[in-house]
Amino acid sequence: MSLPVRLEELGFPKRHEDWRWSDLSAIQAALDASPRDAANDPAPDASPYLIPDHDGPLLIFVDGRFIDQGPTPGHVTTEAEAHAPERGPLGALAARHSAVRVTAQPGERVHLIHFARGGQAHLDLHYDCPAGEAIRVVETYVGGGDCWTNVAVTANVGMRGKVRRAVRVLQQGGVWTESVTGALETAAHYGSISMIANAASVRSEYALTLGDEADAHVDGTMVAGGKQVFDIVGRIRHEGVGGTSGQTWRTVAGDRAQASFAGRIEVARGAQQTDANEDVKALLLDRTATVNAKPELEIFADDVKCAHGATVGELDKNALFYLASRGIPSSEARNLLTEAFVADAFEAVENAELRDVLGADARAALGRVK
Repeated sequence: MSLPVRLEELGFPKRHEDWRWSDLSAIQAALDASPRDAANDPAPDASPYLIPDHDGPLLIFVDGRFIDQGPTPGHVTTEAEAHAPERGPLGALAARHSAVRVTAQPGERVHLIHFARGGQAHLDLHYDCPAGEAIRVVETYVGGGDCWTNVAVTANVGMRGKVRRAVRVLQQGGVWTESVTGALETAAHYGSISMIANAASVRSEYALTLGDEADAHVDGTMVAGGKQVFDIVGRIRHEGVGGTSGQTWRTVAGDRAQASFAGRIEVARGAQQTDANEDVKALLLDRTATVNAKPELEIFADDVKCAHGATVGELDKNALFYLASRGIPSSEARNLLTEAFVADAFEAVENAELRDVLGADARAALGRVK
């Protein structure tokens, strides 16, 4: 199947509020690039990106192609969809052009590592969690060059099921895009934590629908420097009674980088006793950096507790003075405060090894933008 070769053929909205801060111009370079065939290549060295004590399947991909490392029953299939317009332009592209679909199995921890070497690569990931089961997935995206990695995720969580997802965007340069859709049944849970750094341009969008007593938390950290452009666009819709949700994002921006968050909480009629919160905080390392924050509430029920907050500022001068008065050099004091600010988004990660890995990713990214 031939892929589009011009950016305007991909169907992205030209004028739409949800796309106002996204910069996808670098996608054209990936569309023009012709990555070499990786079918017979040996698996890249994944050891620098592994999670300590990880005991589940390890799935390796190169430019969207699965590198077979042995039996992985039920994890990888070839089943591209012909049409999926309801998933939006990014999700529809992945559904039509992905050479693989990944389905995680209940009760296991899956680590997926994708190496981007150039050109475009689409992944269509399906996390269908049966009632009462749990799925845990770590997705790591590395590589570089004129690449475009486009990921579509469908998370359908049965009654009292749990899907926990950790995303590490570490590829050097290029574009990384993501589209997440999900439906949570009664008392189901979806939680994701993202560490976004290094890529030249990022767009992450998510749309989740919650049933009775369902819970969704979408958290993350963005570390942007140079001329990077990161954009998060999210919507969590409460349709059941007693649902809870949270969106906690921490952003550090330096140089001429731009980072944006536009999150929306929707409470439908009859979705009483909803408890939802958006917490967006950003730290500017340079006056030339830009952070946009646009949290929104749309509420059609009267027995709810919903709140949002957005703060953009610089390091606390009083805290810097206090550390200086204790003999801590200025540069070290700035590093300590910045790392503590970023670490706030990782507190909800239950697995200690994964939490340490995300913290190490953040420190490496901060060392690049300071």
